[in-house]
Amino acid sequence: MDRLKFNCVEMQHQGAAAILEELKGMTRSQELAFWQERTEQLKRRQKFLQQQAEKERQPGVARDSQVKPV
Repeated sequence: MDRLKFNCVEMQHQGAAAILEELKGMTRSQELAFWQERTEQLKRRQKFLQQQAEKERQPGVARDSQVKPV
């Protein structure tokens, strides 16, 4: 059986590099706006996922295998 190779540290470094590239050339106020928007996106996604989890806990509710991003 083939083993899946997964390197958490490398994945984190790649994510950080992608964010740095996205922020490159932004002013401080632009960076602040970027992070405020990303925070709002995260909050909306968390709320959506929490609502989905609550629906799944209700008896008689069919489980939807696909989670739709907000």
